[in-house]
Amino acid sequence: MAQIQQLTANQPDVKLVSLTVDPRDDTPAVLEKYGERFGANTNRWLFLTGDKSQLYDLIGTSFLAKDSDDPFSYMPGNFSHTERIAVVDSHGHLRGYFDGLNQNTASAVVEEITKLQNQTF
Repeated sequence: MAQIQQLTANQPDVKLVSLTVDPRDDTPAVLEKYGERFGANTNRWLFLTGDKSQLYDLIGTSFLAKDSDDPFSYMPGNFSHTERIAVVDSHGHLRGYFDGLNQNTASAVVEEITKLQNQTF
């Protein structure tokens, strides 16, 4: 995400959002320190936490499936693929997923953003 932020620095309309799956531990203060560690521009890169049930509902219905095959998953909420980066257009439509652990992901995400910016709706 830090690379994506750098690559889109001249595009103020591009917003980055990180949602926690562990709101008990990821308090606003903890997320603020995390953002500082990665040089987050908090006008463009938001770190969201809040009520666990609301977060899990949003994440589960919008971005990630629960891994029901692994009831002992180490990931809070049993979400699978938490490393994924989702690209969402200006209308709130999910446009694609990218593997956040792949070293080429930042450039692929920026390429997808560029495609979206060149489309007319």
